[in-house]
Amino acid sequence: MIASQSIISGAYSLTQQAIQLGFLPRMNIIHTAGREIGQIYIPFVNWSLALATLAAVIGFGSSDALAGAFGIAVSLLMAITTLMATFVALHWKHNPLIVYWVNGSLLALDLVFFASTSTKLLDGGWFPLVLAFVIGIPDADLAKRARSSWIRSA
Repeated sequence: MIASQSIISGAYSLTQQAIQLGFLPRMNIIHTAGREIGQIYIPFVNWSLALATLAAVIGFGSSDALAGAFGIAVSLLMAITTLMATFVALHWKHNPLIVYWVNGSLLALDLVFFASTSTKLLDGGWFPLVLAFVIGIPDADLAKRARSSWIRSA
């Protein structure tokens, strides 16, 4: 339950940011709280997530295969987050020895976790990798605009 709520909230937040940066067309965004910033609901994203979830459950046919996909996705997300935290800490001019020691230790744990989940690669773990490739790789212009936007903000 908690994981699904965080995915929904994250999808809303990322969609709103992508719209503001001009990466996505305008969509209906409903602010659900008058005094809280960031409490939003995007009907299109909600229905898209519902349909994608339904398709994944039907397509996998078992919770074991979905668990393999979830494990691969989470373990790679942890490793990528650790790498990104390393770049941010170095950009903020923290002591490189401490940054590499702390984040290197965390990355080693993340990679051990990924190695343990990689046994499920053929049993459904391929799904998040294919999904990431389909979403992230084909639009080279979008990737270039995202990188240039990030560089300008840094």
